Amino acid sequence: MSIMVRIPSLLHQQTKGQKVVDVTANDALECLNNLGAQSPGLQRWLYGKQSELWSQVHIFINGEQASVGELLKYGDELSMTLVIAGGIELVWQP
Repeated sequence: MSIMVRIPSLLHQQTKGQKVVDVTANDALECLNNLGAQSPGLQRWLYGKQSELWSQVHIFINGEQASVGELLKYGDELSMTLVIAGGIELVWQP
């Protein structure tokens, strides 16, 4: 079935500017896999070297946090949040 996937603004470039992508899938993991197949640039943002979903990718179905094994139904909307951390070391000098 067709699922509407909302793409985080950080990743719009990977989907040629699309903010919403229709993906055919039965569960959240299949949805992400098919999304990656449609937009190969997303692969490195979603998956590690062993093809495992990064722990920094949080999945939401209809606004509720969900697991990747969650089944989808007609009309569901999947969105994701990428938890990105990092920075530089600051050295304070009076």
